Amino acid sequence: MKKIFLSLCITAIMLTAAGPASADVDFLVPGVSLNSVDFTAGTSVSYLIISEAHGIRDSSLVTLEVTGNGTGGACLEIMSTTWPPVDMETITVRLTLCPGAGEMNTPEEFYACISDILVKDGTEPFREPSFEELEEFDIGRLFLKRNEGLQRQELEPESVEVPAGTFRCDVYEYFRSDRRDVAMGGITAERFEEERSILRISPDVPFWGLVRSRVTRTTKTSYPGGRSKREARPKVTVTESVLIDCSSPGRETEN
Repeated sequence: MKKIFLSLCITAIMLTAAGPASADVDFLVPGVSLNSVDFTAGTSVSYLIISEAHGIRDSSLVTLEVTGNGTGGACLEIMSTTWPPVDMETITVRLTLCPGAGEMNTPEEFYACISDILVKDGTEPFREPSFEELEEFDIGRLFLKRNEGLQRQELEPESVEVPAGTFRCDVYEYFRSDRRDVAMGGITAERFEEERSILRISPDVPFWGLVRSRVTRTTKTSYPGGRSKREARPKVTVTESVLIDCSSPGRETEN
């Protein structure tokens, strides 16, 4: 069931903060308030996720699709697979949400709003997850608290070309850093973390507007008494998300 957990984790960390938001609680992506998500049936977005760490690159495909929305609420499917896609490596999570899901204001309200969870491995039928799988699924990762100390700057708009088309985008840069003491091997070290992201957002992209993002995270641990042989080099990870396809009712396929 770790793949199901990974399916949502990839979606949640593929960005850092997207677009203006007024709520203190976000959905899937830090910076995207739940009430900014469009749960119109037939809305979908697909992203190529490119991650690089320690000089190793890895790519995957993540798709978010609203497969239905009626009196019983919205049905949201989150699919994660390898790139290029392989059926046997594909995991799909289907969430049935209550009517008015976009108006939930607290994690507790959102948890209560999820009336059903189904999972699918590859081409197998959807099934109910076990209790252990639900624990590993970790619903809390869907509903996120806004990062404290997150700085936001609006940059000049850009015309951005991606496989899904060319979009006129608002551009936002987000930055946060943190230093704190951590206990390691009987000594107190200092941990430094920095996160910087640039996001390109267009109102012409359904679901939540994301066209492209690049997130760079840097961590470094310093030990007492200056540089030590045990001191780790700075660890840098870069995650990019690129919109490769999107659709919504009545939307033209070309921009």
